[in-house]
Amino acid sequence: MLDGKKDFSVFSRHARERTNPVGSQKFARYKSKILSKELAFEDTTYLFYYQKNSVWKVDSFIALMQCRTAVGASEQTEFLEGLLLGYTLEQNMEYIKKFWQKTQRVE
Repeated sequence: MLDGKKDFSVFSRHARERTNPVGSQKFARYKSKILSKELAFEDTTYLFYYQKNSVWKVDSFIALMQCRTAVGASEQTEFLEGLLLGYTLEQNMEYIKKFWQKTQRVE
C-alpha cells in the first residue's frame, strides 16, 4: 500500500499478542493520504489502513469476518479477502491452491 499499488491494508493482533501488527511499515508519515480505523472483533484487534475512495472496503471486510464467524472459512471467503486487499486473480488462485492443499493434508 505504501508504494501506491494498493488502496487497502489490514493488520491483526490477537488479544494475547504484544507485538505491533504493522511491523516496520511506516504508515504514520502518510497520515495526510491514508485513513485508518481500529476494530476489536472477537479476541482480535484489526487495524485498517485505506485511501478515502476505499472506505467501503472496511465495511466489506467486516462483513466478511462476520460471515466467516457464522459459516466458517472457505476458498470463497479467502478469495474475497484477497480481492479486497488488491491481489490479482492469479495471486489469489495461487494462494488458495497452496493454502487449501496444505489444510486438506492437516485434516
